[in-house]
Amino acid sequence: MILTFRKGRTMDSLMQTELVDGNGNVAFDFAGGRKRTTVARWTYPYTGIRSRMAVATIDWHDTRPIVVTYRGMVRDADDYLFKQGGPSMRAFTSATGRSYVWSPIGKSWQLHVLGICQPVARSHNRSFGILGAHPHPSYLELDDAVAAADAEEIVLTYIYMKHHMQPVLETCFGAIYTSHEAVCECRRKLSY
Repeated sequence: MILTFRKGRTMDSLMQTELVDGNGNVAFDFAGGRKRTTVARWTYPYTGIRSRMAVATIDWHDTRPIVVTYRGMVRDADDYLFKQGGPSMRAFTSATGRSYVWSPIGKSWQLHVLGICQPVARSHNRSFGILGAHPHPSYLELDDAVAAADAEEIVLTYIYMKHHMQPVLETCFGAIYTSHEAVCECRRKLSY
């Protein structure tokens, strides 16, 4: 499943944007500001009338822990997305019981099922088509099987990683893991 950031929006301004599916329908939107972000999922039942349902909020705090609320469950972000491996890697267990790990790959992010090297989600930054690359907007690519079960939490945790961890990664640590092979090696060490 490919979820594209609405044309004209960038991943740098996640607080007011939409993710659209391959048919051009809004799948998720993010609303709010510096203190709170609401994640909503859009559904298109057989009636053809679209329906918006808020599924999560992130309360951003500078002096207190960041709070994540997902489908009524309130948790500190550090408990929900706990450190795993490197300083900018975060793991979480979804409501379905599957454990995932987000890790940086340059300025993008990859999501792996804990103990498996094959990524199940990956962010792609916008390309302007310079140096022979095909131009495209920013998008989030999810494995179809994983997306069916955990899309809401993957999108929610991605917002946290991009908004909260990306600046830390860029200013403090640099790109610690720069290749898929380095991430897989880290995964192998963590799974034992």
